[in-house]
Amino acid sequence: MDQDRLAQLIEISRAVGSNPDYVQAGGGNTSVKSSDGRTMAIKASGVSLASMTDSYGWVELDVAAVLGIFDQHDLSLLPTQEREERVRQHFSGATLGGRGRPSVESALHAMLGTVVIHTHAVAANALNCGPGAKALAEITPPGEVLPFWIPYTDPGWTLAMAVKAAAEAHQREHGRAPVALFMENHGLLVSAPDARECLALHNAWVARAAQYFASTAPPCARGPEVDSATLEAATAELHRIWREARGATPFVRHSVSPELSGIVSNEAAEILASGVLTPDHIVYTGTRAVLAESLQELPGKLKPVLEEKSPPRLVMIRSIGAFLVADDPVKLDAAEALAVAAAKIVRLASGRGGAHILRPASVDFIINWEAEHYRAGLVASQESAGG
Repeated sequence: MDQDRLAQLIEISRAVGSNPDYVQAGGGNTSVKSSDGRTMAIKASGVSLASMTDSYGWVELDVAAVLGIFDQHDLSLLPTQEREERVRQHFSGATLGGRGRPSVESALHAMLGTVVIHTHAVAANALNCGPGAKALAEITPPGEVLPFWIPYTDPGWTLAMAVKAAAEAHQREHGRAPVALFMENHGLLVSAPDARECLALHNAWVARAAQYFASTAPPCARGPEVDSATLEAATAELHRIWREARGATPFVRHSVSPELSGIVSNEAAEILASGVLTPDHIVYTGTRAVLAESLQELPGKLKPVLEEKSPPRLVMIRSIGAFLVADDPVKLDAAEALAVAAAKIVRLASGRGGAHILRPASVDFIINWEAEHYRAGLVASQESAGG
């Protein structure tokens, strides 16, 4: 990969990766193709966008070889785990250089323009988890082509197939590939000829989404006022319940985020307790939050779910506050970043019909997906991790 294109990759990666309203816990992805379009540098799986350098955090792939995955027509007939392993091996075989493991979204990036940015921006996901496709017409300036709406589908190969179909339809209608895609309960994807244009396009669509919610979203509610003795008692109880269920004392943090503190006391907390908004939330905060009306009610709510494959890392106690719980201190940072984003998504969407959670089958796919186990396993070894 030539130095100019690599510099563009680093520029866009650091720009979006350093903004918690765009990226949480290192999620999202970026890519830049070579001047002849034959190769592509893409963020490596498990790497924080903000930490990328000219010698770290990316892999170079043969674009034609990556796109060859669409010629393997038998993939759709395979069991999920076998299919995803085949896809992973295919991308590994297309690797030309760099360090790390190719992103599971490599095919999605390969089929789009020269520079691609994929984030989980909070305002965009308030739209993706909330009003969805019907809002796109309202946020699109007159004369511009509507962004493409991608109904929720499992990440990886299945999502690439959905985007491929959308891109081909868009090409037939408009004579060009789509430049912006909003993906239900997932994120925002934009594509442009160079880094500056791609960043500007990304930021513009996020700003449009934020403006759409600005006049209807309620302000952050005031969080509960609680004394130090109550906080200590809640922390001790969380330690006890987790230790008895999992055999080790966890790390616990009481969040002072206005978004999280504010959601604890109102009905919006019930949305987070009923399920999960996006794939990243499953990885970092579990399949649902725990919501207890009191400290006395906490054991009965928390104990039964701690043996799940992806146990809750967000615990909300009415009149006390929100807590992050994890078996590693670094995981607390990731869990809090995703929990704060979830609370804000729910708050923004509440003024436009509310947010909706992922379906159980979609949650099961993520829980059992090897790629997400790989991502989760890297969290404790670095400041943040992404896929």
